[in-house]
Amino acid sequence: MLAKRIIPCLDVRDGQVVKGVQFRNHEIIGDIVPLAKRYADEGADELVFYDITASSDGRVVDKSWVSRVAEVIDIPFCVAGGIRSIDDAAKILSFGADKISVNSPALADPTLITRLADRFGVQCIVVGIDTWFDDATGKYHVNQYTGDENRTRVTQWETLDWGARGTTTRRGRNRPEYDEPGRRA
Repeated sequence: MLAKRIIPCLDVRDGQVVKGVQFRNHEIIGDIVPLAKRYADEGADELVFYDITASSDGRVVDKSWVSRVAEVIDIPFCVAGGIRSIDDAAKILSFGADKISVNSPALADPTLITRLADRFGVQCIVVGIDTWFDDATGKYHVNQYTGDENRTRVTQWETLDWGARGTTTRRGRNRPEYDEPGRRA
């Protein structure tokens, strides 16, 4: 049986932890560092921080709070927000994050998932998916830039298809230089 783990996911906007309902009406909950410490002290196994407007604003997550979080907690943490390149990911990891997550930038460039996994390992890369149910089609669809309700847009991806694409891409499938997952041709 797999071990159960507690992994709180905190949405971040303008350096503050926020809470919204269905990606809307965000209210400030508090400062990142004290909340991170509190979750760690109360037994969380890992933390995830999503800078919910970094991608839609065309910027990378603010690395200053990443280093401050790394100084006060002793559990792994993942950071997401506007990570578009290996260099972006390397900088965030160098500030103390254990993992990075990509969402909207991966939708714009699906090869990003593979490039990041090849450079840092699949254990370090998380693919975030924001999904909504479409009553008209009866299907779940992937949305992009959900941190800003004025910029949110529906993509062409159905949720299960995008999830399968992200998973198989990270394992080396769907890549011509591999004949089996993780095995060079």
